[in-house]
Amino acid sequence: MSNYEDHFHHTTLALKHNKYAMVEKPLAMSLQDADAILAAEQNSTGKVFVGYIRRYSPAFLTLDEIGGMDSIHYDSGLSDVPDFDAHIQVYSANKIVRVKYEWAYIKGAQTTMRIVESSDDTYREPFIRHTQEDEYTLELKEFYRAVTTGKPIKTSAQDARMDLDIFMQGQKTFQ
Repeated sequence: MSNYEDHFHHTTLALKHNKYAMVEKPLAMSLQDADAILAAEQNSTGKVFVGYIRRYSPAFLTLDEIGGMDSIHYDSGLSDVPDFDAHIQVYSANKIVRVKYEWAYIKGAQTTMRIVESSDDTYREPFIRHTQEDEYTLELKEFYRAVTTGKPIKTSAQDARMDLDIFMQGQKTFQ
């Protein structure tokens, strides 16, 4: 584990020695550093696995519940109420799918999915907890599979570079 300022150095050092590197987002602090990491990965038998825990959450992986829905709304924030509430909620005329992650940065906290649906005279509201394992554990297991079996990495350095580019474009827009 290291500060984000050290991600570039530690990741390129691991790749130089043909090792896998698991790096938490952000991958790098500049597009230039991200491109250098991508180049180092090309010249290495090691790979870069970027930590995006939500992409390993079963609730997020099973968002097929939202098929055909027309509006996506994201909320996150803190208030004076001692409760962290972060969720993605998708609405349509007769269905709401809410994926909520409890205390997003605490190991062991689980992501849940709540579906509210009505059609004709039927109202349904299932509450789904897909696993007893938290996203951190699932992400580490996926990293292990990538290292030991060569399974393709879903959260790659290329992915993280695109995120960094989008973030920087947003910064320019709001300056």
